[in-house]
Amino acid sequence: MLEARHLRIVRAISDTGSLTKAAIELGLTQPALTHQLHRMERLFGGALFVRDRRGARPTPLGLHVIERARFVLPSMDALVREARILAGGQDANAPQIRVATHPSPLPVAVVAALREVMPLSQISMRTEPSGQRQIELLAAGALEVALVAEHPALPQSRPAEVVAHEVATEPLFVALAADHHLADRDEICLSELAGESWTLPEDADVRCAEYLRQICDQVGVLPKIAYRVTSQVARDLISRGLAIGLWQPTSPPSEGLVFRPLKGSPAELRHVIALRAGSPVARYGAELAEAARTSYWSHAARSPVYLDWLTRHRPEWNLAAAH
Repeated sequence: MLEARHLRIVRAISDTGSLTKAAIELGLTQPALTHQLHRMERLFGGALFVRDRRGARPTPLGLHVIERARFVLPSMDALVREARILAGGQDANAPQIRVATHPSPLPVAVVAALREVMPLSQISMRTEPSGQRQIELLAAGALEVALVAEHPALPQSRPAEVVAHEVATEPLFVALAADHHLADRDEICLSELAGESWTLPEDADVRCAEYLRQICDQVGVLPKIAYRVTSQVARDLISRGLAIGLWQPTSPPSEGLVFRPLKGSPAELRHVIALRAGSPVARYGAELAEAARTSYWSHAARSPVYLDWLTRHRPEWNLAAAH
């Protein structure tokens, strides 16, 4: 029988890309998690992940299960929480902290920091691809915290009900197939990518198409946007030489895919923690931003290509990482 814990295991493996990391996150031993995964695969009738020395990647069946899990689990958590309150098992007056995030390396660190500064709070989190939607939900009182991404040239709105703390601004690299004719370059001119098929993320909407057209227009190129898919599908398309894409430099590597800086760094992404003004968590904005910043630089330090770029273009980066 399928249980919520099974879906949490699938989601954790997908989020971490590793059975070992997922086991640590869930407080399980790796053999126990592997046993549960095998049970789920028998239940669903096929493999959910392809596992090799590089980690765990979802199969098409796995992607279907993961997408459903991301929809179902928040509703199940809300049901349990509300039922416990009605039954007197939880303090109905405990602060409710609802968090929304886009795909990034920051949310786990922010939730951990929330646990530190507000240990009696009830925290829930979900993915919300649209940065504008996150801001609207904050302003309407439907969220307390949002981890927002925006392009500095196309910033999100800042209504009076929202307080924002900048975490980091990073260059966006271009993701290419490892055997692409430009893959051996240290840097690539955006104009050299004319005629390529671009993929844009379906699971992170920060006005991507508008931004790509804007930066390409500066070099006289009209981008051919061929795919709007999840990040995992985009990785597969790119690794097979069917597309290219803008990518966060802290992203984990994939077989057959490389990240290369764009000359002049024409594309940037800014990470922001936004809080609902007047909410109990608003006073801890600086602490949450610092936790997110520490997490960001920790992930940056694991990317050799990004480290090389930082050394050449932002030699002060290690000072930022230390603080």
